[in-house]
Amino acid sequence: MPLMARELRITEETRGVLACVWQLKAKPSLVIDTAAVAAVKDALKCTVPDEVLALFAAEGASLAVMPALTLEVTTFFDATHGKGHWRTELQFDHVVFARLPSDDAEPLYASFRRGDSPTLALWHARSPQPGGIAITIEDYAKRRWGELPEVDGRAFKPVVDLPPPPPARQVIHPTFGQGRVLDQRDDKLRIDFGAAGIKTIAERFVKPRP
Repeated sequence: MPLMARELRITEETRGVLACVWQLKAKPSLVIDTAAVAAVKDALKCTVPDEVLALFAAEGASLAVMPALTLEVTTFFDATHGKGHWRTELQFDHVVFARLPSDDAEPLYASFRRGDSPTLALWHARSPQPGGIAITIEDYAKRRWGELPEVDGRAFKPVVDLPPPPPARQVIHPTFGQGRVLDQRDDKLRIDFGAAGIKTIAERFVKPRP
């Protein structure tokens, strides 16, 4: 695990299923780039659930497909159900994250609902049901990969790497010399001056180190 990383929160059942997918895909990297997560969050105006991020890690897939697939589905629904009106009728406030194989010519998509408690759903493009068809990650994996054998999921621990903290702010005080800012509250700085100790000083009494 990278030194600065957040392990994704998933259930042990989901971990076991995705560990199998991960092995089928020849164990792609389990480290998800935080910049990619931020870019998708900005594009979609919502947070991607950890279980979906874990799925993408298992499959070695790019998060960038989500905005494109969501646009593909909404554009199709606009054309076939009347622009904008179908959203309320179909209860569609979802992000599409995958296109699944189907038994007929009708495209089948997997999505998650935006919000604090995201749920997963399937959408038949030409005959969608209001709210979609509720599924789990396990259902998704079986539809995409078929029946999966049980594997030891303990090694499957996907993480989002975190950006390194910014360098400490350096300041100079006329009496205590050079110091490192530890934290700030309002206009008061808590500064480590090394041998002179840690002091709390009003910001106006120090200058930035050149």
